[in-house]
Amino acid sequence: MKIVITESENGKTVKELIRNGLGLSGTLVKELKRLEDGILLNGTRVTVRAVLNTGDILEIACERENESSTVIPEEGECDIICEDESIIAFRKPSGMPTHPSRGHLTDTLANAAAYIFAKRGVPFVFRAITRLDNDVSGIVLCAANKMCAARLSADIAKGRIKKYYLALCDGAPMSAGTCGTVRGYVRREQTSIITRVFSPDGEGALAITEYKVLAENGSRSLLLLSPITGRTHQLRLTAAYLGCPICGDGFYGNEDTAARCMLHAARLELYHPASGKETVLYAPLYPDMEKLIKENFGELPNGYQR
Repeated sequence: MKIVITESENGKTVKELIRNGLGLSGTLVKELKRLEDGILLNGTRVTVRAVLNTGDILEIACERENESSTVIPEEGECDIICEDESIIAFRKPSGMPTHPSRGHLTDTLANAAAYIFAKRGVPFVFRAITRLDNDVSGIVLCAANKMCAARLSADIAKGRIKKYYLALCDGAPMSAGTCGTVRGYVRREQTSIITRVFSPDGEGALAITEYKVLAENGSRSLLLLSPITGRTHQLRLTAAYLGCPICGDGFYGNEDTAARCMLHAARLELYHPASGKETVLYAPLYPDMEKLIKENFGELPNGYQR
């Protein structure tokens, strides 16, 4: 794994970066120190006391062939939209869980991803950095190794990874071009283990969502939603609060207005964990959602690609 040192990492020692920035355990650091090519700085073997400068290339030995996974490989609908030695981004269809769980041991994105790499003969560990509900489609970002996983997870916690969702909604309470931010609190509904309650003030976890109305036709709206926090059902609750619940959302809207919840993780902005460069990923819409959008608005507005 090659890491280009950024300005924010200038002056740090190798140890500070790999223990704090990458979150590597002390045991793994000891293993790297023993390897001839475990830690290289600008092509030269160094100790963890070496000081980093902006633009330096730090190389950390991380080999996929030493890793294994307990996920059962199973063929499924799964597209890779971006892949390199650090990240793997998948496009997940609606109706597919992200992770295996009771009742879903072989029909998840993790299983489909494992199948792809098993066919290649490449050992694979599913390290999801972002996750989507079963009935939500779009980008799921994974790390190719545990060092990148630590770096990307830290970026998620710091708000350095920006997510954008397209939501086709019932109702048109706002005109096209309207932008805003919804702040409120999400808590579990007392009578349910699944659904949540949203309120502008009160008890619960703080939820913040930015939104923009891309189009509306008097009865339906197309929203671009960007969650600043990551609460359960946050975007569904936000759309319902704005007066335009997501089409097909059986939790907070009307499940009869679409065949599934019309929410799609369309765009992801991140800093590449190795190069530090700003990276933008796109996941094309699935035909069912694209068809509904075109039926309502003629063509797909391109605001989500800006």
